[in-house]
This record gives sequence, structure tokens and C-alpha cells, in this order.
Amino acid sequence: MQLTPCRGLSMTSRGPRKLAKLLLALFVLALSSGALAQQTHSRDILAGLSSENPLARREALQFLPVGLEARPDFERRELLSGLVKTLEDKDSEVAGAAGRTLELLLGQGLAASSGLRDPSVYLTDLINATALGLESFSGRDRAETALMNTIEKLEDEGDRDAYRRLNLLLRGIARLNVSLGADDSLEDALEKVAEIFGKALNSYNSRERDRGMQGIRVALDTFMDYAGEGNLWNRKRAEKFLEETMAVIEKALGSANSRVRLDATKLGRELLDRAQRMKMTRSADRLRREVVKSLEEMLADSSPEVRAESAEKLGLVGGKDSVPALEKTLADKDRKVSEASAEAIKKITGKKPEVEKRGR
Repeated sequence: MQLTPCRGLSMTSRGPRKLAKLLLALFVLALSSGALAQQTHSRDILAGLSSENPLARREALQFLPVGLEARPDFERRELLSGLVKTLEDKDSEVAGAAGRTLELLLGQGLAASSGLRDPSVYLTDLINATALGLESFSGRDRAETALMNTIEKLEDEGDRDAYRRLNLLLRGIARLNVSLGADDSLEDALEKVAEIFGKALNSYNSRERDRGMQGIRVALDTFMDYAGEGNLWNRKRAEKFLEETMAVIEKALGSANSRVRLDATKLGRELLDRAQRMKMTRSADRLRREVVKSLEEMLADSSPEVRAESAEKLGLVGGKDSVPALEKTLADKDRKVSEASAEAIKKITGKKPEVEKRGR
């Protein structure tokens, strides 16, 4: 049987080259049509979100999370803006679906395994769109609920940026000016945040502890600024988070690992300053007692570095009751420890005692 070549394709030596060019052209066409399909899909979702038909708006919300992270920044922001508008939809079923979609997207942005190229950018866009686009009380209420539910469902993903993304959520709460009122959901969410940070603070892994401490600091800064607005509920919220964090630190102060306890005292001192600014005298006194007690116990630690650092910190948070414990370490065999104790006593009493010339 004789083969008849396709018209336009020669079976000469130029044939393979023409065939390769044709295949390349088809491949490029396939790629461009895929990009066009994605663009069309994006337009379809936006058209659905703005449709007069409530059913079409609900269906568009169902498709919105699919592949959202793969879209260009401008397109993603356009879709998120469309989502935010539906939080205030006149149809309660559409608005409810929008709230659930927002919650799904927040969770997707927090998950370590989501496959997002940059979850922090994604979350920032989502929070900005929500904070800037909402006008009605009902819309804000749905956004707040989505934020609270997302935090309450959080588990420690174990990736190094998890705490940074969690703090983005906390900033989102502040940006939305979430009002506590008679609703306990924010308190439950803050307990969850403290639990996650507390797990990191109690870790024997120094990097994990550092991440947890940094996360707590950012969260505290967010809520301390938030509380300064003069709103009674905002102040109560900041106090609540401060109390939760104090409980986390007190637990870490009882750790069997001296390094965990030392890191907890560092954070404890920062919390004392904040508690005093909030005029939370009773809470500050309780935390100070716990910090001082732990530091005094660590003056007998087997590590000279721990003993020296404990003495140094006692000079910052201790009182005259701590002087007897510090005096015992003036004769420490490690020179750094005895010098640190002498300096601590000077800070407390105003007089620096003599240090025995022994050890290194």
C-alpha cells in the first residue's frame, strides 16, 4: 500500500523540520488556549458573583477557591474583592455561602500543605480586601465569624512561617476592629492562639522556641495597640490575651529544661512591662513572683551560663527578697556567675558587694 503524504508536508528531508514546527505551533496553541480558559474561568466567576440570580452567585462562590492561588496577583485581588461584596449580599443564603468561602480561603492560606507560592501575601490580600471592602454590620459580622472559626480550628502545622501567618490573622482581627460584645468566640480564639504559641515556647528546640516567642511578641504588640483605642471591650480583649499568655509563660517556667525556663523569663519580663502599662497590678505581681521563683531556682543549675543569666535577670525583676539567693552565688566557682550576681545585687540595693577572687 502506498502512503500519501498530507498536503503541505513533504516526505523529503525538510519534512521532519516542518512537522516539528507544526507540533511546536500546536503546543503553543494548547498553552495559550489553557491560559485563555483560565482567564475565561475567572471572568465567569466574576460574572456569576455579580449576577442577579442568587443561584448563580452561590455557584460562583463554590468555584472561587479552585485554583485561586495560581492566578496573577491582579486577578486574585479582583476575585477576592468580588467575594467580599457577597458577604453583604441581600440574599441570606448567598451571604452565608460567602462567609463559609472566606473561612475556607483563610484556612487555605494558613495551611503549610496548601501549595500556595506565598501564603503570607495571599492572606494579606484576603485580609486587606475584607477590611477595605466591607460597609455593613452584617458583612463585618460574617467576616469576624470566619476569622474566629479559622483560628479555633488551627493546629500547629510545624512549618517555620506558621506563626507569621497566624499573626496576620490577628492583625486582621485588629483591622476589622472586631468587637467582643457578648460574644465569647473571640475569647475562645485567643485561647487557641495562646495554646499554639505555648506549645512552641515549651519546645526543647531553640529555633521553635524563638519562633514562638517572636509570635507572642507580635501578637501582644497588635493587641496592646488595639487596646489603646479607648474602647472598653478592646481593652478587655487585650487583658484576656495577656492573661492567657501569662499562663503559657508560667507553665514554661516550670519546665524541666533550664533553657526553656530562661526563655520564658525573658518573655515574662516583657509581659510585666505590658501588664503594668495596662495597670493589671494583680496579674503583674503574680507573674513576677513566678519569674523570680524560677530564676532563684536556676541559680543552682549545673550550667554556669544558666546561673549567670539567671543572676543577671534577677537584677532586673527581683527585689530585696532575692538578695540572699544572689549572695550565695558570690562564691560561685565560675567568675562570670559571681560577677553577674554582684551586679544584680547592686541593681537591687545600690551597693555592689565584694566578689571572691576564685574560679575563672
